[in-house]
Amino acid sequence: LNDEEAYDTAIPLDLSRLVFLEYDGDQPSARKDADTLITNYTTILCRRHETLNAVDYLNRYIDKYGPSIMIRKTFDNCLYNACVDYLNAGQEQEADAYFVQNKENASSQMQTRIARMIEKSIMGRHEMEVHNSIVPLFNNGRLEEARKLLTEALEYNPNSQMLKKDLNLVNR
Repeated sequence: LNDEEAYDTAIPLDLSRLVFLEYDGDQPSARKDADTLITNYTTILCRRHETLNAVDYLNRYIDKYGPSIMIRKTFDNCLYNACVDYLNAGQEQEADAYFVQNKENASSQMQTRIARMIEKSIMGRHEMEVHNSIVPLFNNGRLEEARKLLTEALEYNPNSQMLKKDLNLVNR
């Protein structure tokens, strides 16, 4: 069934087998088979850009059967892809909220990676918005307003090379 991508049939059968074999002592091989099937299914969902469905499915699977190394890696990848989809759509706040809501089942390394990615995206958008706001001020000689805006922006985003460069230009 797995080869035919008939997941609607294969997954319930395999999970029933997992539960049954749990009482028969052969649970480790059944768990590996179930994890493989779930990984294949959620990977297909991610390739179809149904990352939110994949994360939701994995959350429910982990809640019921617990995490394994394979499932944790799959979850990490799906959560990462879901956040990337939000960021690619320019939805930084939604990416951050989704990440916070779903990070519990992610590895600590992936949590750090995703948090940094989202923060970098938020800061990058902020940087561009401020830069685009000061250009007309600069071009119209409203240097004090541009300076104030840049100074405030650098308090929020002190590592922005673009904003530092803009402030140097305004201060000339």
